[in-house]
Amino acid sequence: VRMEGKEYVMADGDVVEFRFNV
Repeated sequence: VRMEGKEYVMADGDVVEFRFNV
């Protein structure tokens, strides 16, 4: 899994949470 910080699709909505968590 590549975490670039752009669009790390973990689930079907966790993308936003992840981006805010970065």
